[in-house]
Amino acid sequence: MQKSLASAERVPKLFAVVTFCCASILSKGIRVQVADYSQRKLQEMNAVHVRFREVLQKKEDAHAVLRTQLQDAQGQIQHLQSLFEQQRSQLLQLTS
Repeated sequence: MQKSLASAERVPKLFAVVTFCCASILSKGIRVQVADYSQRKLQEMNAVHVRFREVLQKKEDAHAVLRTQLQDAQGQIQHLQSLFEQQRSQLLQLTS
């Protein structure tokens, strides 16, 4: 009976050691999984960031082209207005 009592007292200690070892192994496994997951998410975020920057750059390029076209059109408008005014003044001089 003394022997079984001694081994019964050891069971909680043994259980605690086994539990600690399992927890340590699981904890290490979970840490590895979390690190892998974090790394994947970081890579995905970087890929999204690169795609976003590419799209933004394309929009900025398109905006620059449109701005140039607008400036050219405004220059043509000014030129045509000045030609119109010249022809108008010449016509007025001829008719008067």
